[in-house]
Amino acid sequence: MSCQINDIYNDIQKIPDAKWHSKQEITFQTSIHDTLVPLDVYIQLRNNQKYPYSNLYL
Repeated sequence: MSCQINDIYNDIQKIPDAKWHSKQEITFQTSIHDTLVPLDVYIQLRNNQKYPYSNLYL
């Protein structure tokens, strides 16, 4: 077996001026048709010192 990454969906959303307000929603549109096959979901989130809060709800 080989270690191969088979991404079905991968997207990056940039936050303008590094300011993400609590009421601002960020959405991702996918087109996964086979809902019977289990999938692994990974969320990568990058931030820096410009985000002054200690909590981030997903």
